[in-house]
Amino acid sequence: MIQKYKSTKCIGNIIGRGRKRKTTSHTDRIIQRKIKVDRRLSSTSIKAQLKLNLNLQFLKQKFVGVLMKSVYTVALLGENHMSTRLTVAKDLNMLITYRKKPLGFWNSVLWSDESKFNLFGSDGKHGGGNVKRWRCFSASGVGNSVIIDGNMTGELYRDILQKTLLQSVKKLNMNNDWYFQHANDPKHRASIVTNWLDRERIQRLIWPFK
Repeated sequence: MIQKYKSTKCIGNIIGRGRKRKTTSHTDRIIQRKIKVDRRLSSTSIKAQLKLNLNLQFLKQKFVGVLMKSVYTVALLGENHMSTRLTVAKDLNMLITYRKKPLGFWNSVLWSDESKFNLFGSDGKHGGGNVKRWRCFSASGVGNSVIIDGNMTGELYRDILQKTLLQSVKKLNMNNDWYFQHANDPKHRASIVTNWLDRERIQRLIWPFK
């Protein structure tokens, strides 16, 4: 670099130096388009079609450069990715199904919710404490509500449903063809809960997985 500066008074690349282009950018784009359309084309065929006065070895090297720019790799989906996509597809199908329901259908749905309420000035973890509550409601009003003592488990959740769910249906004067909504939380999918719901012949809304 020092010698270059002494002889040229410049350390940058001097315009006009280096190997000259044998093809124009326009010709490069034409070659790229032809390769994208038919990847089986040979360098000899391209040379003949474009009437290029080029060495075949150079054209083969040009082919490699164009192919490297135009070819991209698609990663195979792993099990987690496929599972996620299947879940999304099922959720979309569920939304389409329920969107077609008449407005009156939703009057027959008993919704449920679990909430945690922190005491004033508390984050629920570092002093102050919190209160957890399960409740249900429908278009006609609010059903039973239960304070949750400790962590909610599948067994505790089943007990809450046993004591309150059918009482709430009667209290809200819901018809016989009603549906129960709860999220797809693991405790909601516990076998002890599912078996009880099936035994009582309680219809459930199809709900997205968390």
